Amino acid sequence: MVYKVMNSPKMLFIKVLIPEVFFGGANGFNSFYPDSINKNYIYPNIYITDLQILNQQILCNTVFNKRVILHKPIWITDEIVLNYYDKSFSLEFAAIHYLNPKANKYEYMLAGYDKNWIKTDASKRVATYSNLKAKTYYFKVRAANSDGIWNPDTITLKITIRPPWWNNIWAYIVYILIFFAILYTIYYYIISKEKLKNQIKFEQMKAEKLAELDNQKMQFFTKVSHEFRTPLSLIIDPLRKLKSGIVKPHQINFYYSLIYQNANYLLKLVNQLLDFRRIESGQMKVEYKKADIFTFIGNIFDTFLLTAQQRNINYKYIHQLPDFTTLFDPDKLEKILNNLISNAFKYTPEEGEIILQVDFIMEEDKYSKIEIKVKDTGIGIAESEIDKIFDIFYQAKENNTNNKGSGIGLAFTKELIELLNGNITVKSELNKGTEFIVSLPVIEHTEVIADLALHSEISDDNKDNKINNESLEIIENKDKLMILIVEDNNDVRTYLNNELSEFYMVIEASNGFDGYNAAVEYVPDLIITDIMMPEMDGFELCRKVKTDERISHIPVIMLTARQSDQFKIEGYETGADAYLT
Repeated sequence: MVYKVMNSPKMLFIKVLIPEVFFGGANGFNSFYPDSINKNYIYPNIYITDLQILNQQILCNTVFNKRVILHKPIWITDEIVLNYYDKSFSLEFAAIHYLNPKANKYEYMLAGYDKNWIKTDASKRVATYSNLKAKTYYFKVRAANSDGIWNPDTITLKITIRPPWWNNIWAYIVYILIFFAILYTIYYYIISKEKLKNQIKFEQMKAEKLAELDNQKMQFFTKVSHEFRTPLSLIIDPLRKLKSGIVKPHQINFYYSLIYQNANYLLKLVNQLLDFRRIESGQMKVEYKKADIFTFIGNIFDTFLLTAQQRNINYKYIHQLPDFTTLFDPDKLEKILNNLISNAFKYTPEEGEIILQVDFIMEEDKYSKIEIKVKDTGIGIAESEIDKIFDIFYQAKENNTNNKGSGIGLAFTKELIELLNGNITVKSELNKGTEFIVSLPVIEHTEVIADLALHSEISDDNKDNKINNESLEIIENKDKLMILIVEDNNDVRTYLNNELSEFYMVIEASNGFDGYNAAVEYVPDLIITDIMMPEMDGFELCRKVKTDERISHIPVIMLTARQSDQFKIEGYETGADAYLT
């Protein structure tokens, strides 16, 4: 059988059943046996022969873009490092096999970019890549000879593309830091703004509070001034009439009684203010005494009976037990009850009702607290004002009454109760009445340790009596003794001179400096000195007198309106022999 494989004017070949191929030629037929031809099993060696960046050939140790990329020939280079701006590069490769080089075959791939091997032939031995991401790649290439025998080894070139400066790990760290810095700045701004807002609000509230406090203080001092003005008028006017001699004989005792009553009221008001200050400064001490508390409270209750009868007020005293002996501070309890009861009378109309009730509260089978209630049917207090009535600079609005207080009674009462470790609550309804509830602990036993100041006071009171007794004895047996009065207030100095001049020879000085000079010059038998004076105060005067050998023997009596133990102690420390208030 003859097969026509190719029929053209130039060539004809025929393959017969035998493994022989015939080619027609000019001189006849040419034949050969295909099976007798041997394949070339020598595979080619492959090399990377050239590197181009941006179409520019890169040679060994040449500078490109201000740097050297190849430090040795490309065919013996294992790794190259490119910058992000080396956007396009090409790699040329070749297989060393000279039998039929044009028939050599190639495959290459860029691991990390290409997914499959890319086939090419000897006519195109170049691989080109552009705009690759910044990372590490591996360029691989392999070759086969003209008979298709592939070299099992591949050539690998590591290619690292550096990221731009704004796209590396340090840049991202900076970005993160900047991001958190911005967040912190925003947070700080918001917090600062809120803080400033709160500060402004606080300052506004503080300013409003100060303004309110100043206003309350002004109202307080105005009302206290009125409290002083009325009794002062009732003292000055009767004195003016008595001095002028126009008072009828049967009216003299009335005017003296009126003067005495209002002077006592003024003294009580001043003492209350001073006591309030002593409590606030922590100088007031609790002095417990053992007595029947029901009898004590009953005596205070009785002092208001006449007022209740005159105003036709139903006035009651209710208590659980007939008697109960316990420890309490009588002075402070009296002030508390007087303030609460007088307050009830002030705001209760005629034919109203006031109840004083005393109860005991038991805990663990023993009396633990005493509860004192003062209830009235007066005008009451608005609910919005109940929390403010214990403020010294506040007075509740008073309806249907002309009674005006100084505004310190309830504040002073509350301070006294807290000093006794108690508490006070109030229930009130407008136009129906008010109930004050005082709760005080029952004191079973206490150790009363008299402090140095109190001992000194008692001791010095004895000294004072001793001085007075000795002075009276001397008056009876000798000529008048000399007393030096050192006082900056003219009225007080004149008053003392008038009182003492009948029995003593009196010399005066208006300040501590003049008093010291007078003491040295006249060497009096006694010095009476105020404390608060210009140029030299009483403490310094006493200190100088007691350290001067010429006059250190002279007794010194401190005379002042200040009742603080601190002043007494300081006076005694300077050498004072007595302290009079």
